[in-house]
Amino acid sequence: MSIIFISMETQNEDNLERYYNYVVNHLVKSTKIDAWRNFRTRRGDGTISYPFFKSSDFHINAYDEDYSPLMFLPSSFSDYCQHWYGLERKETRIVWERYSKIMIKKIEDILKRLSR
Repeated sequence: MSIIFISMETQNEDNLERYYNYVVNHLVKSTKIDAWRNFRTRRGDGTISYPFFKSSDFHINAYDEDYSPLMFLPSSFSDYCQHWYGLERKETRIVWERYSKIMIKKIEDILKRLSR
């Protein structure tokens, strides 16, 4: 019989990772994408509602591939994560990196699908 010793530090890191993943998944689910139903005529809203922006709607600009509202960490994101999830500033950067990668991929996939 062998005894496995798991340090408190390892357990805390695992718990933090699980919590970060929970926060990211919740943010992704709370972000609503209303893509254009018809890419050429731009019918449909073409908006993204982010839970951490008060005005919350941004238009997807399919013609400007160099711009994304997810390219920078908005202070409203940090404030939102601190208020709702109790994250510290440095933790919000970790969550932001994961969240923005997922959302950029989702938006790119939608734009590719709509441009066919």
